[in-house]
Amino acid sequence: MGAGRSSMKAIALRVFLASVGVTALAAIGAVLFDGLSLSEPVLISSFVFAIHALGVLIAAILGQRRAARLSAAASSWVLIAAGLGWLALVWLEHFGIMRHPPDTILRLLGTAETFAVVALVHALTLWPERPAPVVRLLRYPAWGSATAAGLVLTTIFWFESLWVSAGDWSWKLFAIFLILSTASTIGLFVTHRLRREDLDALDDTGMDRRVPVALTCPRCGAAASIRANTRDACGSCGLRLRVEFEEPRCACGYLLHGLTGDTCPECGRPISEHRPWASASTAARSASDAPARTPPTSP
Repeated sequence: MGAGRSSMKAIALRVFLASVGVTALAAIGAVLFDGLSLSEPVLISSFVFAIHALGVLIAAILGQRRAARLSAAASSWVLIAAGLGWLALVWLEHFGIMRHPPDTILRLLGTAETFAVVALVHALTLWPERPAPVVRLLRYPAWGSATAAGLVLTTIFWFESLWVSAGDWSWKLFAIFLILSTASTIGLFVTHRLRREDLDALDDTGMDRRVPVALTCPRCGAAASIRANTRDACGSCGLRLRVEFEEPRCACGYLLHGLTGDTCPECGRPISEHRPWASASTAARSASDAPARTPPTSP
C-alpha cells in the first residue's frame, strides 16, 4: 500500500511537470504564431490542464495521510472529470459544435470544481499527525467554514435569481466563510507547530531523536543504517525509509524516559510499573534503595 501511494504521488508529479512544460511551449507558440487559429484553444487547454494537474498533485500529497485519503481521492477524481469537461467545452466551441454551452453544463462543472476544492480543504485539515486536542478542535471551524462557502457558491450557481435579489450580500457571505476557513486552517497548522515545539523543548534529558537504526531494506534485502525520526533512504536501492521513536510521556506531556519514581514529578499522576525504558542497572539501584523487608519475628 505504501509503495502504491508513493507511485501515485510520483505519477501526479510527473504529470504536473509535463503540464508545466506543455503550457510553456503552448504559450511560446501562441506568441510566435499568433495568426494560427489553434493558438488560443491550445493555450487555454494547456492552462486548464496545468491547473487541474496541480490540484491532483496536491491531493496526491495530502493522500499520504490515512485520515485524509478518502477526501484526497474524491477531490482527485472530481478534478480529473471537471478538467476533461472544461477541455471538451473549449474544443467544441472552437470547432463550432457548441457555440454557447448550456447553463446546466457550466453549473455542473462549477459545482464539481467547488466540491473538489472543499474536499482538498477537508484533507488539509486532517493532515497533522497525532494532533493535540486544541488542534483537533480547530478542524471543525476550518472544515465547516469551507463547506459553508462551497454551499453558498453552489447556490449562487444554481439559484442566481434568488441571490440577485439579495444584492451583494451573497458574495459578502461567501467572502466571510472563505476568510473564516482560511484563518482557521492557518491557525490549525500554527497551533500544531507550536505544540510540537513545546514537546520538543521537554526533550532535554530524553533519548536522542536521531539515533542510528540498523535494519534490512524490505525492497532489496541489503543492510541499511538510517537515522530515526528523519527522512532517510536505503544506500543500495534508494527506497525511502523512516523509523519513528515515540518517547514515553505522561498525560501532562512530561518526559518519563529514565524516571525511577512511581509518580510523575510534574503533575503527580501514578506511572505504570512496567517501564521498558528503565535499564537493568536502574532497576537494581531502585531495588537496593528500597527498605529491606524481613519476616516478622515472634515475641
